[in-house]
Amino acid sequence: MPGATSTNDKGEVTTEPSTTAYQYIDLHASASGTLNLAVTIGQTVNAGDTIASVQPDSYTASGTISPEQMYRLQDLPSTATILINNGPAPFECTNLRVSNPRPNAGAANNGETSGASDGIKLLCNVPSEQKVFHGLKITMEVIAGQATGVLTVPLTAVEGRFEVGAVYIPGDKPGNPQRVEVELGISDDERIEIKSGLTAEQEILEFLPENANSNSDMLEEGMAEDAGAQG
Repeated sequence: MPGATSTNDKGEVTTEPSTTAYQYIDLHASASGTLNLAVTIGQTVNAGDTIASVQPDSYTASGTISPEQMYRLQDLPSTATILINNGPAPFECTNLRVSNPRPNAGAANNGETSGASDGIKLLCNVPSEQKVFHGLKITMEVIAGQATGVLTVPLTAVEGRFEVGAVYIPGDKPGNPQRVEVELGISDDERIEIKSGLTAEQEILEFLPENANSNSDMLEEGMAEDAGAQG
């Protein structure tokens, strides 16, 4: 700390030699792991400088989905499947959860392996016995839902993708179909489950009227059918 100064009767200023003061602070890591020091003894640092980091003993896998895909994850499962190119066989990670978007999240940090850089994050815990490395690129597979023996129709035939939608059935006159509201279930990007509002015996238009009119002069008719669907 700076030395003390004094002034005598003649106006002469005297400065005492400065002394060095030390203050010891205990820093607590947020998780256990390997400590990596970023500074050496005696090095001068500034406010905000990183002096150390902790590499956790466990890893978290992260993948990215779009906000629109969140409609298909209303019932988030507890696990996901992780695939690593040229790595081990696909394995299951646990405690699947959603994290808010973070800027500049492309590279893995703090023991996280990253599948992409932007959007909404899905995180899960990698099993401790599974050998992985910091910064691995992964693919995360999440089953949004499963259903068997349900009524499904092509996505091209449906207005809407979540909870409430509509299909069109042939009308009394060509070019004048009837709009019918339906309750929607899960989808596999090709077909979508119809929970109510339509029966398997009813005919529907395979394409929405506005889409079909923009592509051809004739609307194709399709039949609703019983099939399995997996999101």
